[in-house]
Amino acid sequence: MACTALFTVALHLAPVTFAETPQEDAALATFIADERTRNASLPPSLPSPPPRLPTRMQALVAEHRSNGSPVYRDVSFADQRYADKLLRLAGYQDEQRAACLAERARLDAEVAVDPQRARRIREQRADLTARADEASDTLVKLLKALVSTTALTPWLTDEWLYLYALELTHLDRRVEAIDSLARLAADFPQSRLLPHLELAVAFHDLTHGPLLRARQLFTMVLAGPARELHARAHAGLGWSYLRAAPDAPLRADLALDNFVRSHRATRSGDPFDAALRRSREDGLVHAAAAAARPDRVARFFQKLVDTPSERRSTALLERLALAYFARGEHRESATIYRDLLALHPDDPRQCHWQARLLLAAILARDPAARAREAQRLTDVARRGTADPRLGEADRRRCRHEARVLSAED
Repeated sequence: MACTALFTVALHLAPVTFAETPQEDAALATFIADERTRNASLPPSLPSPPPRLPTRMQALVAEHRSNGSPVYRDVSFADQRYADKLLRLAGYQDEQRAACLAERARLDAEVAVDPQRARRIREQRADLTARADEASDTLVKLLKALVSTTALTPWLTDEWLYLYALELTHLDRRVEAIDSLARLAADFPQSRLLPHLELAVAFHDLTHGPLLRARQLFTMVLAGPARELHARAHAGLGWSYLRAAPDAPLRADLALDNFVRSHRATRSGDPFDAALRRSREDGLVHAAAAAARPDRVARFFQKLVDTPSERRSTALLERLALAYFARGEHRESATIYRDLLALHPDDPRQCHWQARLLLAAILARDPAARAREAQRLTDVARRGTADPRLGEADRRRCRHEARVLSAED
């Protein structure tokens, strides 16, 4: 069964704070809570490392299966194809692990109402996890035998080291993984597998290990000729600059620069990678919010991400305005909503944006802006009532927001 490794991470952002508003009434509190909920429902996503490249291990398993030969459980060192048989056995363990993890994922998606069924699912999951762990342990032992057996040194290949280092990385055995990466770089400096391994280790370090080393590995990939990896490496480097460690301070400016470079490094004809684009755009938003320079962002986003067939900047600006709001930076949030209103005067979302602009003015404690934006929201709501592009639910929501928020004036 084919395997696609899932790389999941949790990015811990700074605590969100909001300006206190004394004597908030229930309606205003609801608006603020809704904004908090919307922001919490949009956690940033990191890009994943590139998928494992096809190697001789999978080819040997496919060849053996097509011949209908039995699986070798034991191999003799005297066998002329000892190395190939070890590698094939490793391939079978890899498939066994993938099958167990796929079945466990299927069970995870199953909702069991019956308590007995739920108990059986838990037992099956535990069994599948144990079997996957056992296969993984056997796999790494077989690969270790290939790269560490002295008699096999003359036949050592870059693929053996690549596969071994990848498994060590997945198992979080960092020192051994870095040693294997260094060995691959020393013995096979021109290997096509080297930048892929550097990138895999860098992404692991980004979320689990030394942040400075992650930045160094991303930079090494970018200094190399594997241009097909540069967009992903720039995105990873960008996220590394949005995190901080004692030896690696947060740098919002460098983060923003790398997300822009990631966008521009995506070449025409490259396979579409929705996850990479989503992560890069999340990064653009969070880097722009951390940089706190809202006055020029709107035009910049338009120029960077919009195409004749797709206007992606609008969603990014909405997300940025929400991010500013979540950081308690209400004036900055208002600047972005004001840009959206000016850039898209005929957009059906005008009422929504104007309501958020007024909410930001209320929380910024700016009486003049509050009165001005309340009047504009009333005007927008009046126009929206006659807008045929708005459904009845949207019209009601617009009138409700205008009534409640304007009453706070």
